Amino acid sequence: METQDAVPSVNRRFFVPGDIVMSCSPLVWVLERSAYKTHCAYCFRDSKHLRKCSGCLLHYYCNTRCQAADWKMEHKMECALLKEIGKMESTGTSRIISAVAEGLTGETSNGFPVSSGTLTDMIIKLDFKIRMNALANNPEMAPKSLRDLLLMLPANPVSAEAERAIQLKFSAMEPGSSVPVIDCLKYYTIFSCNAWPLYAALTGNGNPPIGFALYPQAPRRQMTPVCWDVNVVVNRRGRRLFIHAVEDIPQYTELKELRYSDVLEPSRQTKGERREQFQMRHGYPCTCRRCKDEYDADINSLRCVTSGCTNRIPSDSRALAPCAQCGATNRDRLAQFRHFVQEFESIKWRHVESLAIAMSMVTKLGQDVELAGILQPDAHFRFVCGWMLPTKYFNEDRLGDGWKMIQQLTACMRKMYPKYDVFRGLQLMGYAMAATTALYERVVNGTGRLSGPAANEMVTLAPEICRVVIEYCEEAKEIFTVLFGTESKEVQEADSTLERVTVIIGPIERGFRGSEPKAM
Repeated sequence: METQDAVPSVNRRFFVPGDIVMSCSPLVWVLERSAYKTHCAYCFRDSKHLRKCSGCLLHYYCNTRCQAADWKMEHKMECALLKEIGKMESTGTSRIISAVAEGLTGETSNGFPVSSGTLTDMIIKLDFKIRMNALANNPEMAPKSLRDLLLMLPANPVSAEAERAIQLKFSAMEPGSSVPVIDCLKYYTIFSCNAWPLYAALTGNGNPPIGFALYPQAPRRQMTPVCWDVNVVVNRRGRRLFIHAVEDIPQYTELKELRYSDVLEPSRQTKGERREQFQMRHGYPCTCRRCKDEYDADINSLRCVTSGCTNRIPSDSRALAPCAQCGATNRDRLAQFRHFVQEFESIKWRHVESLAIAMSMVTKLGQDVELAGILQPDAHFRFVCGWMLPTKYFNEDRLGDGWKMIQQLTACMRKMYPKYDVFRGLQLMGYAMAATTALYERVVNGTGRLSGPAANEMVTLAPEICRVVIEYCEEAKEIFTVLFGTESKEVQEADSTLERVTVIIGPIERGFRGSEPKAM
């Protein structure tokens, strides 16, 4: 295992953003069965031109290089195993494993949706590798055994009651099968503590995982999950797992001091929604720094009711006291803010019939918040409600309003992420492409000249937008360079975005330079 001392020595206790805290290869990995014919079994990339293994007819590869590499590392051994699954079914072993998997799928402690087929495949492969003493072939694991793997875990996540219930259920179905069931429980323990999801994309967790991989050197349950206040991010390069520091970690001595998040897009949610998702995944509420009421009130500061007063009013009971600058009381403004938050949290993204309806509801709420003028431009709740507004403004030919909102959202992100953050880099690239594309569609037309009622506004804004969007791309590249290195996929993506933006800007500049503002 390549690691900067999992339990560091006295002279190595300090990590800074970008440091690799840990990197390791998986012991076992499987793809979801729905991804067999769409993603390479070695590099996990999606491809329309996959080639299948002629032996097991289950593994597909994007090229001969991936196929040869997988055969040498893993598939040479497991290809024969996959042929033997039919024999296992005739003895009842596979049926027991499938039944145990189905009984445990809904109880996984890592919070990810795991199909019973995927868990069955993982258990079969892990059991086979342990019986064949294949762990010795992995230099990062040797010499390890099942007992060694279990000792690496803090506790068995399967309760004694659940274990007894499973024993009764399957001993009645398959007399004399208690030992396989116990082994399945042990393997499930390893899975629930050490399995990390595999995503088709290297960044972003918005889509369901395409598979799972076991990383015994990076047990999830020994790290500290939080909804938002992370100090590390987990990335994957091919099969290899990397844990990068995203803020200073001055006193790292054990895994529990590493805080990671598996909450999807926490920045686009209120505290209530983040905590609800975290509770659903882990079974207990998050207690990180950003979940505290005082932090939430400070990052959602209100504008004072007094016109011209620049004091920021926290959105908690402190708003009931006289403003320190002008003496006004903001009780009504606080009540209005809380009403908006409750209205937003009543929009259940996962329970509406149409995502378009939900987006329309949030867009309307964002406009109401903006018209009410109760929030500071860089308040988090303004970001939550407003992240869809630029696109709406651009589609309505309101270029100035859309650009203004993008700048306000950028200010929000910089307040929420004062240091380096992956999400901020991705959003900056998204804003750059959205603004550049909107400007291009309105500047470059059949004549290559500005036209329409927004011509004056575009002539004024075009130079600023062209300059700032390049700065956004360069800032994103700087973030990714610090966190993941100059050769990372994220830096390559930032370079690609910068190149596309630069190409689009050329005809835009020629268009607005050849136009003159029209008299009003």
